[in-house]
Amino acid sequence: MRKKIILALAAVLLIAAIAVTAIALLRKAADERLWHTEYDYHPLGFDQVIEYSNCAVIAEYVSSRDGSHSREYVFKVKEVLYGEFPEETIHMAAVRGGTYRAGKDYVLPLHRNDYIWHDYPLSSLTGDIFIPAGNLKKSTLNGQPIAGISDASDIEAAKAFLIAEKGPVTPEKKTYTTATDMPTTIDEAEFVLEVQVLGLEAEGIYRASPYNCKVVRILKGGVIETYEDSIILLTMLKGSVKTGQTYVVAAHRLGEYSLIYSQFAEKGIYPVTDKQAMREIAALLPADGFAYPLEADFSETGTEES
Repeated sequence: MRKKIILALAAVLLIAAIAVTAIALLRKAADERLWHTEYDYHPLGFDQVIEYSNCAVIAEYVSSRDGSHSREYVFKVKEVLYGEFPEETIHMAAVRGGTYRAGKDYVLPLHRNDYIWHDYPLSSLTGDIFIPAGNLKKSTLNGQPIAGISDASDIEAAKAFLIAEKGPVTPEKKTYTTATDMPTTIDEAEFVLEVQVLGLEAEGIYRASPYNCKVVRILKGGVIETYEDSIILLTMLKGSVKTGQTYVVAAHRLGEYSLIYSQFAEKGIYPVTDKQAMREIAALLPADGFAYPLEADFSETGTEES
């Protein structure tokens, strides 16, 4: 059980740091004792750092710069050790563990995050880890040497150890689609949820903001985890919904046990008052998965959110 909780909450922190407003998620963290608190008091071990990473690379540190919303640290990818990292450039919101020098190579266990509201993928180190590829003896985790890395005979031995520790990597589910048509969006979405928007949790720092939403029905995706009273935190593009209104949303869950979800497609939000859209969605889902009361008297009042 503890493993499940930590796995889920690690994903939440990684996204919280770079995807949505920190205020909103840290408030949730206080209520749920999320991984942020767990990490503060119980620094992660090497096996956890590797487990929570979805990729690892050897990359050259280029520079730090002011990004569109915060300070970013830029690396140039030299080699992908495991997982997928298709871009040539890494953008990280923070670095930890040691001093990074321009032109030097580093081994980076990362969680790569790519969501519909990002201008480009953003990544995070999955622990307080520092591995200079050219000077492995200075490698540290939580300020201490890393067995198998700090004492490795050379970089090839260190790479082999890291890859073996990770083991097989399961391809990750898509976090969003660029499709604009309904059939593709509904087909590719992990979840299709009918939700009532209760209100804005906090103003987002990117193109999206997190909203408190009550799950009315799960139309695709099976059982989901929620807060009390069937509440989830759903990050959606700014201006796409109104408080008090009900929508069918194609959504992605941030982690296997996460209570935080994100909009899956640019055009993946459908007001239930759009009866034609409801009929089209019904036709795309299994016959027993959608029994929408098309003649119901839905309210059309609401307050626009920016």
